[in-house]
Amino acid sequence: MFFIEFNKSISVGGIPDEAGIKDLAQKGFKTVVDLRTGEEISNPGEPRLAQSMGIRYIHLPIKGDGLSENKLSMFYQAVFDEKKYPVYIHGSKWIRPLALLLTVAALKDGKTVADILEDAKKLN
Repeated sequence: MFFIEFNKSISVGGIPDEAGIKDLAQKGFKTVVDLRTGEEISNPGEPRLAQSMGIRYIHLPIKGDGLSENKLSMFYQAVFDEKKYPVYIHGSKWIRPLALLLTVAALKDGKTVADILEDAKKLN
């Protein structure tokens, strides 16, 4: 399964099928964060399969226009917790995980959520 390593603890990639979940488990991933909305999920068995392999499954639905302080906070809590490393993040579009990770990086660099949301609106 193809994925991009954001850092040693966090990777993003495509939606894993059964073989992909098994591959994540073999590679030692402890957490899968699914950013798809309910309408985008085609395999409702993914959470059970991940959990049966010892992987924590977190469903945090994010829409393209759904970025808010609350969602950012939930994403941060779900992803940036050393007890949950390594983490694999996926969504129906690769831009969502990457955008959220870059947003959190901007917060760590001193930008406010209001600044980031304003920048995002400019980019549309």
